[in-house]
Amino acid sequence: MSLEINRMNADHDMRKQARKQAFTLIELLVVIAIIAILAALVTPAISAALQRAKKAQVQTELQAIKTAVQAFYNDYSKLPIAGGGYNNTDQQYETNSMSIFQVLTANESGPNPANSRKIVYLETTTAYTSGAFPDVWGNQYVLKLDNNYDGKVDGYSTIAIAISPGPDHKLSTTNDNLRTTL
Repeated sequence: MSLEINRMNADHDMRKQARKQAFTLIELLVVIAIIAILAALVTPAISAALQRAKKAQVQTELQAIKTAVQAFYNDYSKLPIAGGGYNNTDQQYETNSMSIFQVLTANESGPNPANSRKIVYLETTTAYTSGAFPDVWGNQYVLKLDNNYDGKVDGYSTIAIAISPGPDHKLSTTNDNLRTTL
């Protein structure tokens, strides 16, 4: 009889320990709620960090465009003009056209290339063979040059302005456009 009582006490103790080791439904729901709240707090911070990283990448690429134009100007004593044709009006170039960016990347062809020495002034991270050099939002960079050499482009005292339309994809709005001047 005492053996049977000892066995029953042992079974009771094991069931008691099993209950103490398991989580209740309430405890599991509380943990899930805490994880959800933490995820909700972290998501905007990650999104903001990604936007700052994109802007930093665009600023770096704009700086590379600026440096390329300045280097071309230093080598040839003139601003780079697509097709080698020079006129007396300021010019705007977009990177999705056969344009200034082909001059700066030494991908220019034709009888009178502006970059006759085929010096690569601008190295792009994307495949430029298609004629596109987009920013991180898929916009084409815009380069405005002072072709009449009056020292002004769009009211700025500069010889060139490189612009990204920004995340809203509109060049006309200036609140999120990124730009650099020479």
